[in-house]
Amino acid sequence: MAAGVGIVLSFLQSCKAVAYIPHVIEGEKMVVKKSDLAEHPYVVIQPAGLPAPVYLCRLENGEYSFSLHEENNEKPLAQGMFTVSGPRTRIGFTLAPRKLSVLNVRLRK
Repeated sequence: MAAGVGIVLSFLQSCKAVAYIPHVIEGEKMVVKKSDLAEHPYVVIQPAGLPAPVYLCRLENGEYSFSLHEENNEKPLAQGMFTVSGPRTRIGFTLAPRKLSVLNVRLRK
C-alpha cells in the first residue's frame, strides 16, 4: 500500500475534517478498502485495543526514508528506505508494546 503509516496526533489535531475509515484485522495485518483510501489524501483508523489511532496517507512515487521512534525518544526503533513506484508499497517494522510510537516518513531529495 502506498501509504505512510504512523500515529500522528499533533498533525490530526490541526485538521478540520478527519476521515475515519473502517478496517478488518486479518492475522497481524490491518486491512482497509482501497476505495476508502481513494476518496481522501489521508485517513485515520481507530483499531480496538490500541490506545491511539493509526494515520495513513497516500504518497507520490519517489524514494523515501523512514524512522520509527517511541514518543519523546530520539533513538529510532527502526529506520530504512523504500521506494513508492505504484499503488502498493510495504515497509516492515515492529512496534513496542503499549507505547505510543511515531513513524516519520520523508521524501528523499
